[in-house]
Amino acid sequence: VVARLRSSCESLSEENLAKLGVELFNCQAEIEGRRTFPCTEEMTIKECTADMDPDTWNAYHILSNRARSVCYATRQQLFRHRAELTVNSLISTATSQLDAMKDLKVGQLELKELTAASLDKLLEGHSALQYQQDKLHEGQEHMEGSLRENMERLGQEKALIASGQELVAQLIQGITKRMENVSEYLQVQSSEVQDNHKAIVDDLAGVRHQAQDIYQKIGI
Repeated sequence: VVARLRSSCESLSEENLAKLGVELFNCQAEIEGRRTFPCTEEMTIKECTADMDPDTWNAYHILSNRARSVCYATRQQLFRHRAELTVNSLISTATSQLDAMKDLKVGQLELKELTAASLDKLLEGHSALQYQQDKLHEGQEHMEGSLRENMERLGQEKALIASGQELVAQLIQGITKRMENVSEYLQVQSSEVQDNHKAIVDDLAGVRHQAQDIYQKIGI
């Protein structure tokens, strides 16, 4: 009966508690040499107590109430132990959660610092890249301006060269014409040969000076 009370008191119903009272009564009655009342698991409590007289039933009731008191006390003790275990488990869980929250807070601070440092480096890199792009754009504009100036200067030099070539061609053509005229008059007017020769020499000298001036203008 004691073993059954310790092992299954928590799950005993009122019917089983009443049967437990009958078993305890039978133990006491057997010691005193009195009549016992069989009570198996298949029997109902009514069948177990049907043959009891009023005095026996009162004695059974006293033992049954004591069995209930013992069982209730066992249940309360078990409940207290379970409550203590639950509270201890909750405290342990809460402590673990607090530690985890502290670790999470530290991790968040570290992540915040790393994020701030990364943003600073990103902004610094962006500023440097913007500065390089501005310099590159400025260099491109300067190069384009230089190319335009060089092209304009080259066009002017080409025009000057063309003008000089045209002037030289005209001078050569005039000289050639004069030489032809001199050749025609050599046979008729020998006295004028020297004068014409001198004029040709003067013209050639003038052509040479003009050619030198043109070459100096075109930078050759």
